[in-house]
Amino acid sequence: MYEALLNRSGAKLRQANAGNPNIAIRQRFTGNNEALVFVANYYNEEHSGNVTYTHPENGETITIPYTRNEMLLPSIYGILTPVCLPVDKGLKILHSTSDILNIRKSSDQIEVMLYGDRDLAGEIVFEGPEQAKIHSATLDGELVESFFDGRRTAFTYQHKHRCEMMLTIKLR
Repeated sequence: MYEALLNRSGAKLRQANAGNPNIAIRQRFTGNNEALVFVANYYNEEHSGNVTYTHPENGETITIPYTRNEMLLPSIYGILTPVCLPVDKGLKILHSTSDILNIRKSSDQIEVMLYGDRDLAGEIVFEGPEQAKIHSATLDGELVESFFDGRRTAFTYQHKHRCEMMLTIKLR
């Protein structure tokens, strides 16, 4: 009864939602305008869908995946991604479908060590006023597809089977 009244009021009931009832999502905020998002498929079969979460700085609803309508989430698999993770002054990782194992920054590039399931499409999204410095990216030396929508830069790629991968982002 209580939730039905809230639904009718138009109030925001949850900070994160899944487009498929078989995909679980949780979001937790930190005190410094960052967050963690956990996405999981607890079932013994793969499921497709998307999830939405709340941007911790401006309240905007963001979708994972950012560059597609939906993603395939492997069976018994989960994603834990930081949201608004600072990489450099004016540049943040908005989210990633890959595990971020390490980040190394130099004057002309950013190296991000990634890992993920081969059946899960890889995506990492950057935002901030300094994203204009992003020129291109390679994954283990091969050019990565990029998307720029005027607000954010996203890179998409395929995860390798049981293998860490190095995403190298060239800066201007």
